[in-house]
Amino acid sequence: MSLYLLVQSDILNFLGQHFDFIEQLGAKTVEELQLGARDVPTVCSNVPAIHAFYLMERNKMSACAVTHAPKGNLVANMSATDIRILADQRLNVLLQPIHNYFLSPKGTIIPPVTCTLDTDFRTVVTKIGYFRIHRIWIVDHEDKPIGVITLTDIMKKFVDLHEPIKEEEAANVQESAPVTG
Repeated sequence: MSLYLLVQSDILNFLGQHFDFIEQLGAKTVEELQLGARDVPTVCSNVPAIHAFYLMERNKMSACAVTHAPKGNLVANMSATDIRILADQRLNVLLQPIHNYFLSPKGTIIPPVTCTLDTDFRTVVTKIGYFRIHRIWIVDHEDKPIGVITLTDIMKKFVDLHEPIKEEEAANVQESAPVTG
């Protein structure tokens, strides 16, 4: 017996490959769709890593934007899964600046995937699928983070495409269904 687990990213990849049936969303921009959350938590890359995890917990978010001082431009994505770095290191790495926290195990900081308010929905879905990520950061013209779009945000837009069947209509469908036996 095989057991399969279907996750949001699997559904998103499928929808991204079959965008033709949801074309009405594809050309709309992030701004038009009011996609994602604004006022995201940000943390400067020179603060201790533990501060970023505290910020995520306090804001009940699974990630925060890491910015570079003094311009405030986005340089990294720090998420709850980055705590895995601790498995190979000692806890004192949490007291090091975020920049060092990432550099020690990975050797480099992976730049975050971004979009702007003018980016179309198709591009957002394509980027998330291509890079196999859970979020894409919305940045302004200076690369400052102004929002974040998660897999859940995208899934909600797909669901919003179809109005739910009203309870009365559902009851009528059940009553008029042919009985087989």
